[in-house]
Amino acid sequence: MEKIVDFINEFSWDFFIPLIIIVVCIVYFIVAFSIENKRVNKNRKDVQQKIVNEEFAKKIADKYKGNDVIE
Repeated sequence: MEKIVDFINEFSWDFFIPLIIIVVCIVYFIVAFSIENKRVNKNRKDVQQKIVNEEFAKKIADKYKGNDVIE
């Protein structure tokens, strides 16, 4: 029991407070990154499809204007 009391009395907050802050910041970053990554991935498919649709519409419009694009 005496060893536990000595450890608590000698506990160095000068080391552990910055360590706790660093760990909390890393955990916060991981959580925020994962939430934003899920949000971006959800919208990525829609954005890619929109780009494809716009390019296809442009190609069709050019075809009927007489500006055939040879690919």
